[in-house]
Amino acid sequence: MLELGCGAGTNAVFLAEQGFDVTAVDLAPLAIEAAEKLAQERGVSVNWNCRDVCNLDLGVPPFDYVFDRGCYHCVRRADLDGYLQTLARATKTGSKFLALTGNAQDPAEHGPPKMHEHEIRSELGTLFDVIAIRPFHFEDAGHVQGPLGYSSYLVRR
Repeated sequence: MLELGCGAGTNAVFLAEQGFDVTAVDLAPLAIEAAEKLAQERGVSVNWNCRDVCNLDLGVPPFDYVFDRGCYHCVRRADLDGYLQTLARATKTGSKFLALTGNAQDPAEHGPPKMHEHEIRSELGTLFDVIAIRPFHFEDAGHVQGPLGYSSYLVRR
């Protein structure tokens, strides 16, 4: 499994604890350092990479699963083409992709960058079949309901 924009590693570590062989990428060295520390504390192994998700070629075979909790809705504004090229290299026919993004229907002024469902369909639909796009709420620390988002489940054509 590949996680794009892993931040401090919470999700990558959780996925490794569930038995996935995880490769995780983030541009921020401090985030990768925190992620490595978390993985050590929890006794799991993750292949950490401090790299740009919009210019990423890990030189490994494509992944079966890709997870993105909030990277796509940010980087699409700076380099959508680069991000899509990364997804094209990192996936193969049948690869599954779960992307969590902000939702333009959230009335709050703050929160993650907001997207419309049609943007997800048009941008990611160039590579993937859209299986489902569902509204959900991000969960903040302490199980506090966070901002409204979209959970998008796609499969590579």
